[in-house]
Amino acid sequence: MSLSRPFDLIKDLNDSKHLWKIAVRITQIWYVQTPPKPGHLEMILMDSKGNKIQVSVRKDEFSQWSQCLLEKNTYVMHNFNVLRNDLQYKACDHVYRMQFTPGTTLKQREFPDIPELQYDFKTFSDILSGKFRSDLLIEVIGVFDKLVFTQTQSNLKKVIFSMKDFCGDVISCTLWEAHAMKFYNYYNNQPIVQPLIILLTNARVKEGQGDSCI
Repeated sequence: MSLSRPFDLIKDLNDSKHLWKIAVRITQIWYVQTPPKPGHLEMILMDSKGNKIQVSVRKDEFSQWSQCLLEKNTYVMHNFNVLRNDLQYKACDHVYRMQFTPGTTLKQREFPDIPELQYDFKTFSDILSGKFRSDLLIEVIGVFDKLVFTQTQSNLKKVIFSMKDFCGDVISCTLWEAHAMKFYNYYNNQPIVQPLIILLTNARVKEGQGDSCI
């Protein structure tokens, strides 16, 4: 008989204790650099129920984990801090977030019941009617409508375009720096096959001139 402790669910994580054990997939991973602060790693983890939580790996622990953490892989994770999610911009709506410590342990292990991707798209109508949180990053999907503005020759690169959903609602989207150039180069160098579907993740909604934009 196995005496191993069962896995906890992401929805149950809170700051009441430290002895958690989770089985998760890394769905997103990115590096954050905001001078003069030291850079750090951010991740989104998802469990078999589709629940997600944001994780921070501080600079001090980055070298310890950078070679082990890969998008789409699944892991068993133990011994991490659970903190109130007080980030200025949150990639998940979980009340809490995780933070790795020097004592955190993880082991790569296959969990085929954890989906590779699961989106929670925000509708354009909700965005246009103001039904969004300004501190919560969102996922949206729509069809490219038209190119509005490009700024690719200066130090601050920017592309603005509009996209439309199946109801005909239109929102304005702004991409910056590397994301702007990636879209701009694709738009100019590839034959555009209509419709061009655009999926944005970790997008921030803000009030535009007369409407909302991301």
